[in-house]
Amino acid sequence: INLRGRDLRGIVFEEATLGHADLVGANLQGAWLTWANLREAQLDRARLEGASLTESDLQGASLENANLQGAELSQTNLRGALLRGVRLEGARLFWTMFEGATLTGAQFQGSIAFAAQMRGADVR
Repeated sequence: INLRGRDLRGIVFEEATLGHADLVGANLQGAWLTWANLREAQLDRARLEGASLTESDLQGASLENANLQGAELSQTNLRGALLRGVRLEGARLFWTMFEGATLTGAQFQGSIAFAAQMRGADVR
């Protein structure tokens, strides 16, 4: 699925299957992606401010330089995801799984993390 650069503000993709989707540079501000399958999706430079990704599967996804300010990422699977330079300011990270993820240069200011799993994650 190629949605590269599309304006998808506020879209509802609840329980959607978007594995391997190309969402590079897409505007997904306020989108509802709860329970979505986004395994290995390309979300580099995507705008996800205020989006809900609760219980979504983003294992192996690429979110380099994506903006997730104020996003809801509770119980989200980000195992092995590429999150270099991602903006997570004010995000909610309850039980979020970051095992083996690359978080180099990620910005977490004001985010709330509880029981986040980060074993083997690169947080330099």
